[in-house]
Amino acid sequence: MRQAHIRPGVQPGLHTRVTACCGAVFGNLANKPLTDTTWVNMSKLFQNQLTVARYFTEATSVATDYLATLRGAIVTVTPDTDVSTVDKIVQIIGTVPPGG
Repeated sequence: MRQAHIRPGVQPGLHTRVTACCGAVFGNLANKPLTDTTWVNMSKLFQNQLTVARYFTEATSVATDYLATLRGAIVTVTPDTDVSTVDKIVQIIGTVPPGG
């Protein structure tokens, strides 16, 4: 994975703090039980998007830091999207890109 580039003038530790904060938020969201009525749809959406994104990046040669490409792979994912099989995930993505 490519290193993130920090713009000149940004505090050196800021990138690390932002990364840690995002990790904590996403970790908390991923661990919300599906019985939590407040967070159930967001949690299911996140888990479904993560499943599709993981398959997309592991089954293809697309780098994880090509955000536009990754977003395109998960744009149609909803909390109710069925991601239970590889075939269903490939249908979501549309077609597996070259190298996949």
